[in-house]
Amino acid sequence: MLFFALLPVPLLLANWSHNALWGLCNALLGSWFIVANVLVFVGERRDRALHRATTVRIITPLLYTLTVVGLVMGIALWLSAFDFIVRRGQAVFVLGLLMLLLFAALEFLFFIGLMSQQGNESNL
Repeated sequence: MLFFALLPVPLLLANWSHNALWGLCNALLGSWFIVANVLVFVGERRDRALHRATTVRIITPLLYTLTVVGLVMGIALWLSAFDFIVRRGQAVFVLGLLMLLLFAALEFLFFIGLMSQQGNESNL
C-alpha cells in the first residue's frame, strides 16, 4: 500500500501531466486489485477442494464481500485510467487506497479471530 500511496510523488516531480500521472497510477492500482483478487479466488477454491478452508464467524463473510468489491474497484480503476465511465483523477485512486487499508484491517481481524478460536479450542 505504501508503494501505491507514494507512487504519484516522483511522477509529479518528474513533471508528468495530470492525465498521464493519474492514468498510470489508477491502472497500476487497478491491476493490483484484479490480480490479487484472482489469486484469492484461486487459493480459496484450492483450499475448499482440499477441505482446508478456514473461517472466522463474522470476519469471513466480510472478507468475501470485500473481495468482490475489490474486483469491482479494480475494474473501476481501469475504467478511470481510460477516463471511461469513471472520471480519471485522484478521487478514485484514494478510494482504492482506502479499500486496501480496509482489506488489511479485515485480514488482521481475521488473524485475531483465528487465534482466539484456537485459544478457545485448546482451553476445552
